[in-house]
Amino acid sequence: MSVDMDITTVNRIGAQLVAIGDDMEREWGKFRRTVETERAGIGVDPLGTAFLGEYRPSEISVLSHADPLPALWQADGYGAKISAATYAQADRDAASGFGK
Repeated sequence: MSVDMDITTVNRIGAQLVAIGDDMEREWGKFRRTVETERAGIGVDPLGTAFLGEYRPSEISVLSHADPLPALWQADGYGAKISAATYAQADRDAASGFGK
């Protein structure tokens, strides 16, 4: 049984994952700033205070789950590209050992 990596496809998908992470980083950053700006506009009167008491835990949860996502997509993409390069080098090294 032979296992072969399609290096071109893995590199292409890796680049796409990095691009998704880059886009997500840029867009999430903009949206996160909007969330923070809008929160600052909530009043400190009894209604605003009560609202923030309910809103803030959910906001913190969403932000803490979403903040790491761009870097995870980027890391997966870079990992794919490194895997393809490592595989290609190992294939070349193995091939150069034949005939010796």
